[in-house]
Amino acid sequence: MNHGLWRSVRTTQRCLKRQKLQGRGDEACIEEIIKAVLRELEGHCRNLGVGQIWKQLRNEHGLLVKRQTVRDIVRIIDPQRSAKMRKGRLHRRAYTVKGPNYIWHVDGNDKLKPYGFCISGAIDGWSRKVIWLQVDKTNKNPNLICTYFLQTVEHLGIVPRNVRMDKGTENVGIADVQMLFRSAHNDDLVGTSVMFGSSNHNQRIERWWGYCRNSILQCYMDIFKDLELSGILQMANVLHTECLKFCFMRILRKELVTHACIWNKHRVRSMKHTNCPVGVPDFMFNHPEYFDSQQQGKPVDLHILMLCKDVYMKRVNLDQKIYLASGL
Repeated sequence: MNHGLWRSVRTTQRCLKRQKLQGRGDEACIEEIIKAVLRELEGHCRNLGVGQIWKQLRNEHGLLVKRQTVRDIVRIIDPQRSAKMRKGRLHRRAYTVKGPNYIWHVDGNDKLKPYGFCISGAIDGWSRKVIWLQVDKTNKNPNLICTYFLQTVEHLGIVPRNVRMDKGTENVGIADVQMLFRSAHNDDLVGTSVMFGSSNHNQRIERWWGYCRNSILQCYMDIFKDLELSGILQMANVLHTECLKFCFMRILRKELVTHACIWNKHRVRSMKHTNCPVGVPDFMFNHPEYFDSQQQGKPVDLHILMLCKDVYMKRVNLDQKIYLASGL
C-alpha cells in the first residue's frame, strides 16, 4: 500500500530485527515432518484429526508445515484411518421441493416473549416467501395460530399440500384443519399432509428467524434490556408490562410486516445443498412457470373454510382480533 511514505530496505530490516519479527521462512524438511507425524500417530495423537496433528507439529516439534502436507502424509501412512475419518464427516442432505405451496414451514419465535411479545410465522419452502408474520400477547393459543392459517388460506384461495411444524399444543388446530381441508382431495399426500418434527430442524423458518433477529428483534431486545437494567421497567409489575405492550405492540407489528415485505421482494442468492430456484420470493411464489415449476397448492373447499372459521375464529377474543390483518 502507498501511504506517501518512503523507507529504505535496510531501515525496514533494522526495525523488524528490533521488534524481533521475522518471516515464516520455508517449510521444514519432509523427512523431519514424516518422522514427527509417525511419532504422533504412534502416541496419544492416534485418534486426533489432521488439524490437531498439524498443531502438535507446530507447537511441540517447532516445525513449519502446511496443513495440506500433513493431510497428504497421514493419508499415505494410514489410508484406513483417513477413510474412517472421511466416513464420519457430516453429509448435508439436499433440500428439494416441487413448487410453491408444496410445503409451508410454521413456527413461533420466543425471543421477545419475556417482555410479552410472542411471534408466529410461516414461510413457503420453495420460494422462501413469508406467508404470514404476526405478533401478539401469546403464540401458544391454538385457536389464534389456526386463525392465522385460516386467514392466509382464505386470502390465497389455496391450501398447501404439506405443513411442517413441531408438536406443540399451539399447532393442534392447524393440524386438524389441514387434514380436514386435504380430505377433499385425492392425491397421494392426503394422509400425510402434516409433518411433525423438532423446531430446530425446521430449517426454512429457522433461517428466517435468524434474519429476523439480526434485522429487528435484537434491537428491541437491547432496548427492553436497557429499560430493565436502568430500573425504568420492572417485569414483576403488571402495570409496567401492560404499558410496554401498549406502547410497542403496534410498532413491532408494523416493523415485522415491513421487514417481511422487504424479504419477499429481495433476490435470494444461490445456496448449497438445495435444489430450489434463485430469484425474488414474491415473483417465484406467483409465477413458478418461469422456473420450470408449477403451483402445488390445492383449491379450498369454501364450505369447510366457513365451518372452520366459525369454530376457531369465534374463540379468539376481540382484543386479539385487532391484530390479525396480515399486510403481506
